[in-house]
Amino acid sequence: MASDKTVTALRNELKNLQKFSDTEQLICKPEWGEINFERVRAEIVEALSIANNLANLPLEEIPETNAQQIQSELSDYLSSLGQVATL
Repeated sequence: MASDKTVTALRNELKNLQKFSDTEQLICKPEWGEINFERVRAEIVEALSIANNLANLPLEEIPETNAQQIQSELSDYLSSLGQVATL
C-alpha cells in the first residue's frame, strides 16, 4: 500500500493537472501562428482524462513502488504541460 506521503504527492500532482482543463489552450494559440500540437491532441486529452479518473480512485491501495512511479510520471507530464502553456 502507498504511504501517506506518496498519496499526498500523487494527489497534489493530479490536482495540478486539473488546472489544464482547457485543452484548446494546450493545442493551439493564435500567437503561435502555424505552430500547434494538433498531432498529439488525442494523447493530451486521453492523458488528462486518465488523470481525472485516477483522482477518484483509492490511491492508498496502490503498491508503494507503483504509486511512486505514477507520481514521477505525472510530475514529468505536468512539467511538459506547463512548458507548453507558457509558450
